[in-house]
Amino acid sequence: MLFSRIIRRILVLIFMLFVNCNTENLAIQQTNESKNLLVRGRIFCFSLKLNRVPCAQKYSKIGLKDSNGQLYFLNSGESAKTLVKEKKLKTREFQLILSKVTSDNTYEIVKAQLVRNNKIYDFYYFCEVCNITTYTPSACMCCRAPTEYKESPVIKK
Repeated sequence: MLFSRIIRRILVLIFMLFVNCNTENLAIQQTNESKNLLVRGRIFCFSLKLNRVPCAQKYSKIGLKDSNGQLYFLNSGESAKTLVKEKKLKTREFQLILSKVTSDNTYEIVKAQLVRNNKIYDFYYFCEVCNITTYTPSACMCCRAPTEYKESPVIKK
């Protein structure tokens, strides 16, 4: 009888610890997600002196300017370069989820969507052979075949 009570209490404690750990992880995840910004605007390219230059020229920074004139400089990774170089996007207007990287107003792209005719689209690159999706144009990570550009309208829930 005593042994079964001890076992029962141990199981209850283990369960409580398990639930507590999961809720702490959930709180950390929600805190991190709440630091992200949803910004809609146009992509521009900038010189070293932060003058706006055509993106076809040599540029040093890429930025997103929202309708209020606020400028968000993007981390110079492949995601940001794709927004400028990919001809299939046929737009310079985007909706981005951004995460602040540094204190100097530089942001990393968490998710990019294009805006065309006031409608929002997801865009990605897909390998038909391996069924793999990527978000920058490149060969498939698996079979090295070319990936195909695709886009789909975002359905509001």
